[in-house]
Amino acid sequence: MNGSGTSLSIQWLAPNPSFNWFFLLELIVCCILALFFLLYFNRLFATVLSYGIRAYTWHYYRAYVDIHAIQISLLGGRVFFKGVRYHGVNETIFIHGGFITWHYWRRSVRWTNLSSFGRNDEKKEDGWEGPADGDDGHNSDGVGEQGGLKGENTDALPCRITAKLYGFEWFIYNRTPAYDSILTGFGVPLHGDDSSNDDRASFNSPKYAKAHSEQYVRGDPSDPAIKKDPTSSSSAPQSTYDRKSILGSVLGYRNGAKGGADSQDATSSDREMGLILSRILNLLPVKLTCKKGAIVIGNENTRSVLTSTFDSATGSIEACNAGLFDLYRQILSFQLGHPVIQMRRNPDFKQNQLAAAQGLGPTRESQPEAKRKRDTLFNYRFQKRRIWHSVRNLIPHFQTSVESLHAQANPNASPKNRTDIFDDIRWVGLSRYLDETSEDDHQKWNSVEYARFSTLLDSPAATVTYYWDIAGRVGTRRASSASSVQKASLDVNGASPPEWGIDVKLEGGTVNYGPWADRERVGLQNVFFPNAYRTAQPAVPLAPGNQRQATAFKFRVEVNEELTIRIPTREQSKDWQWKGRADTIGGTSRLRKQQQKRRSPNKEGDKGHMGADIRPFGWLSLRLARDSTIDYTMDMVASDSGFSNQLSLDLRDSKLLSSVNHGVLWQCPQQLITCDLSTPLSWNDLRKWSFNVQSRDLELFLLRDHIFLLTDLVADWTSGPSSGYYTFVPFIYSINLSFSNFRLFMNVNDSNIISNPADLDDNRFVVIKGSELTSNITIPLNRYKPGQNTVGFNVNLHDGGVDFLSPLWDTINTFLQDKSTATLENLLIDGSYNYYLTTSSNLTDTLVLNVDGVSPKLYMFGFLIRSFMTVKENYFGDQMHFKTLEEFQELANPNEQSAAPHGINPNRKSNDMDVIVHVTAEKPFALLPQNLYDHMKCLGLSAPSLEADLRFTNYYMDLQFSLGPLRVSLESPVARESPTSSAPQLFIDGISVHAHRLFGLPPSEPTYVCNWDFDVGRVIGEFSTEFLFCLVAGLQSFDMSFDNEENALPPLHPLALYDVTFLRAKIGMIHLSVLLNQTAFILSLESLTVKLNDWANSEFSKRLGLFAPEFSIAAVDRLSAAQCLDYAMRPLLRSHYSKQQ
Repeated sequence: MNGSGTSLSIQWLAPNPSFNWFFLLELIVCCILALFFLLYFNRLFATVLSYGIRAYTWHYYRAYVDIHAIQISLLGGRVFFKGVRYHGVNETIFIHGGFITWHYWRRSVRWTNLSSFGRNDEKKEDGWEGPADGDDGHNSDGVGEQGGLKGENTDALPCRITAKLYGFEWFIYNRTPAYDSILTGFGVPLHGDDSSNDDRASFNSPKYAKAHSEQYVRGDPSDPAIKKDPTSSSSAPQSTYDRKSILGSVLGYRNGAKGGADSQDATSSDREMGLILSRILNLLPVKLTCKKGAIVIGNENTRSVLTSTFDSATGSIEACNAGLFDLYRQILSFQLGHPVIQMRRNPDFKQNQLAAAQGLGPTRESQPEAKRKRDTLFNYRFQKRRIWHSVRNLIPHFQTSVESLHAQANPNASPKNRTDIFDDIRWVGLSRYLDETSEDDHQKWNSVEYARFSTLLDSPAATVTYYWDIAGRVGTRRASSASSVQKASLDVNGASPPEWGIDVKLEGGTVNYGPWADRERVGLQNVFFPNAYRTAQPAVPLAPGNQRQATAFKFRVEVNEELTIRIPTREQSKDWQWKGRADTIGGTSRLRKQQQKRRSPNKEGDKGHMGADIRPFGWLSLRLARDSTIDYTMDMVASDSGFSNQLSLDLRDSKLLSSVNHGVLWQCPQQLITCDLSTPLSWNDLRKWSFNVQSRDLELFLLRDHIFLLTDLVADWTSGPSSGYYTFVPFIYSINLSFSNFRLFMNVNDSNIISNPADLDDNRFVVIKGSELTSNITIPLNRYKPGQNTVGFNVNLHDGGVDFLSPLWDTINTFLQDKSTATLENLLIDGSYNYYLTTSSNLTDTLVLNVDGVSPKLYMFGFLIRSFMTVKENYFGDQMHFKTLEEFQELANPNEQSAAPHGINPNRKSNDMDVIVHVTAEKPFALLPQNLYDHMKCLGLSAPSLEADLRFTNYYMDLQFSLGPLRVSLESPVARESPTSSAPQLFIDGISVHAHRLFGLPPSEPTYVCNWDFDVGRVIGEFSTEFLFCLVAGLQSFDMSFDNEENALPPLHPLALYDVTFLRAKIGMIHLSVLLNQTAFILSLESLTVKLNDWANSEFSKRLGLFAPEFSIAAVDRLSAAQCLDYAMRPLLRSHYSKQQ
């Protein structure tokens, strides 16, 4: 109200006011349109775009493409998308969401360094010249020409185009080109291909290239369109061929000779395509970022699926300069965060591939009508259950699987016989009713995979780089260098081939790969890389003008941080300790799986700890330091000799640990392993694979339990099903080992008590060392299921030696001055091992050894000889299994019984063993020290040769030992610069020893009869009192140090010897003279015969008999040699009997 008193009033605009329904309709339409544009326009646009893309991809590639939503932001230069799915016959790719950004506002970005692309393209028209001096064909000065500064480091600059994804899933379940190649090899036309159509356009079509790319992998161009071209290559990698066929169709790279008009058209087409490629490549590099991704490989015909997950991935798509003869190099590089690769059990596994293929035939139509009706009635419950599961899967809460894609159930595809589901489960017949004591220890454990470890790789970070060269054309002129001429004779391209490979860099982590993973790997490999069982043809060199081919694939792995490789394995040698518990452990595993299935998917179960029903597995753990590399090169094109496959491993600071004692088995600063895995042209020809292992400064701490573990590993790795007769491939494996400056530590602790296996201050070791050791092992597997096989081997040692190491508390460690106790100039061992593949009490395995040594030298300390006997007990005798100090104390206490069984399997079944050893030594030399711990004065025993023959079986042992003329002299080897040696003072004209021992029942096989026969030639000696004193003191020191009562552990149980020993010794003429200052004492015997036996009866326990036909003792004075005191006796026959109280 104003001051004039007038008031404001409301007036209607329309003369007749009423409710505006049109406005309400506009408001509703605007709201609907606003909601539509805000929420559903992106989906509609993506659906329309998907239909357009799908119309093309489904018609040409049979690929289904679907996009859930897409949004374009022009101001931000971004394209948002969600729910992108690509579904093909071989794979399915699903991306939950992401966006692509074009940073048009940035002025300084990374550019593609392809400065030589246009220049090389001009050179390729008439054929490429060789590189100029100092030019390797890789130029890197093109940044300035593309807008950047020369010499500027563009790696730190951002990319023009970036893409960020989240939730990446890639399912790989088929590989049709491999199977199409097999079908074309048998002349079967592929679906959708017209074999009578020889149009060149169809040959270069993408569909034809995709279906026939695998024909070029192994050199069998069986397709008529390919055979018509005489200059086409017989082999090429799949991905390379697809790329080259598509690129060749655009560039006009036709195979065969070109006319003048065609050549001009091809030249103009090359220039136009080069301009187009240069514009496309200017968009590179493209940066990619992904959060949470997974890759799954497998299908319903594989027992396991290979899964790979990563938390994050950052990479780029780049292009750079290639070699002189190629266009450019494409590079895909990704840095993965926490990659994990696992081999998991396949819950959708139905039957193996062979059974599924057999079930695809028209078997139902051939069945009788009555049986079909009966099957229909029996399938009622199955159909009811299938409908219920289908309804249940509609509700996410009740779904049993969280997969993004669900396979359509097909009852007709189910196996006709349940025995096809698990081909490793065989009917055992009436053996299930046998007594458990009569069953074999390994029968039930063979079907229990208790050494299964699903995680194959777990690494904090990794970098994967995939690269390939976009191939150019073969030029008319070759480079004139000698290396290029050599490569031209070996490669179909006439020069170095285009590069193609994968580089992987691991930032540490753990790798678990054992026999179980290898068996599952074979199943996946047979599905995705089936063996064509077809002979390949060598590739023909490419003619000038043809497109070059990538003839080799390279795979390289680098270790940037410490990496652990663990090999889990089943221990077959310990099955007897777990006898009768296989069913319990198997039932516990099945019950646990049922409980996991019943548990709700959104609830995590408690992780149980290892209990008494969980059997631990054996393992080997290899630790590798940084800078370790693995290189693998595989030929993709066949040569006259076949396909070359080369594997090289460079291991740095490797350390191998085992489950035996959780200690070090070996440690080596550097190991170089090269493997030649080449294959011939014919698929079933003999393959000779060689493995060369070079180790430097290797330290090996070997126990007999390690040998058992390695044997179990080999047995578990070869326990898979054998190949069929018609698919058998013969092999011969050649293993070449080379060790430089190696040391082999053999533990000689009493009773094999080992607490700290690699501690030099807590154990006794006999160390075998050498400057160089080489070994060659040949394993022939060239016969199909032979009854027996023979493995040949040889060992060559140079500058060998033996050291004795004792713990700190040992008196030997305090007083022993020199640790070196034996040396050897050269040692050669060759032999063979003949074994049977079956186990029976009637079969005997044979080991033949020929040992040749040159200039062996040994200090005969008593404790050293005792240590050699301990080696026999700890590695080949009754104490083969080591024990800790606590375990030994439990055994020493009769009141406490250990729960875990120890020792040897009393019911072990194995073949008999026959060992034949022949030993020859040239110039053997032994020294008997005068004192206990030093060798300042010794008696030197030298002979020209030594020869021994040994045969060792399960029932008897034969030994024949012969030594040439033996000379004994007084030695002082301490002064190495000028060692002193006296003239020989004792001479023995040869020694011959024959021994025969009889063994008892297994497994201990004790000796119950032993025969020893000694035949000694003439014994002539003229020695001084110093020599005599050194001889007596040396024998006493040897006897005292052999017992080693100061340090030796008394036996836990007194040794009970039940054998009967018969000893017979015959010595020829004996003439010994002891020279004093003015007098000589002479002992002379014509011969001497000694007989000894300890065959006890009721009267005597031992018998000793001496027979000397004639002997004399004389004392001669030097001043009056004519006067001597001579005492002669008649033939002496004396017997001595002893009886133990």
